[in-house]
Amino acid sequence: MFTNSAQIVCGDVVAFGASVYIVHEINTAELTLLRVESQSDARHRADIVPEHWSDMALCGLPMQDVVIRCVPIKRFGTANLTRLGVLPDAVRARIAIACKREQQVRRFEDGPSVQSNLMACTSSRGRRVGAVRYA
Repeated sequence: MFTNSAQIVCGDVVAFGASVYIVHEINTAELTLLRVESQSDARHRADIVPEHWSDMALCGLPMQDVVIRCVPIKRFGTANLTRLGVLPDAVRARIAIACKREQQVRRFEDGPSVQSNLMACTSSRGRRVGAVRYA
């Protein structure tokens, strides 16, 4: 069942190939998607775990032990997207908060104070300039 762009809205759970995504935002020709991944031991700071398994079961997901990675992925157009279901409003609200928090953290990491520290670390050779050598 392939859908056209008029049928896909924010909060929809869509499939593209073997991957499952959530439509976070829709602009004129661009979608912002969030990846749905199976739960594993390695967790990202932007992962959202649905509070109850029924939240994801009602969405039409083929798997129930999932996390929603709130790192935006841009995609142009809705070609070849299959609509599986719709997220509940409570999960969408938690996703909006997590996306905002992740965006603030990334802005801080891209800031001048963090980058200056990273640049100093990459050029360091492990010794201080002007340090006294002991024999």
